[in-house]
Amino acid sequence: MAEPALSVVVPLRDEEPNVAPLCAEIRQALDPLGIRYEVILIDDGSTDGTYQALVAARDRKSTRPNSSH
Repeated sequence: MAEPALSVVVPLRDEEPNVAPLCAEIRQALDPLGIRYEVILIDDGSTDGTYQALVAARDRKSTRPNSSH
């Protein structure tokens, strides 16, 4: 598999309601470019449901949740 041309890394802390909209906006901005990219969303010590939202996003579209826990 080819390496991505672009990596987007986003640390998130207590951003549960914003995970899905963020993923959609990133895809909307990058898909038209026609390049291979990866999105790395990192749970940076959240105390809400951010990690669970990241897992749900991964299940919807190939993303990998990462946690600093």
